[in-house]
Amino acid sequence: MISMDSKQQQAVDVECTAVVAAGAGSGKTRVLTERYLRLITEGHGTVESILTLTFTRKAAAEMRERIQQALSDCVGDPARKSHERRRAAEAVAGFPRAQITTLDSFCNTVLRETARD
Repeated sequence: MISMDSKQQQAVDVECTAVVAAGAGSGKTRVLTERYLRLITEGHGTVESILTLTFTRKAAAEMRERIQQALSDCVGDPARKSHERRRAAEAVAGFPRAQITTLDSFCNTVLRETARD
């Protein structure tokens, strides 16, 4: 894992639903990538159960790319425990179903799926 300051590490380690809000260049994407990886490798979630929202398409695309790369790196990391590598491999296989999107896109999806005809 990449070294982080105490507030960043706290955001990675929090055991409940969390919102990460900080200014540009503060490391939000890195923190959220590490948090996502921790949730997967520790068995606290699957790519289908973790919702990751951001405000712009560019940020969502970057988040998706970084998380997928972190999961792939974990699969090949001999320093990781076998169950962590297995969970990461399962996440990589299921990654097309990951919910990493913009807030407005997610809301549109919810409306489409729940609206009455």
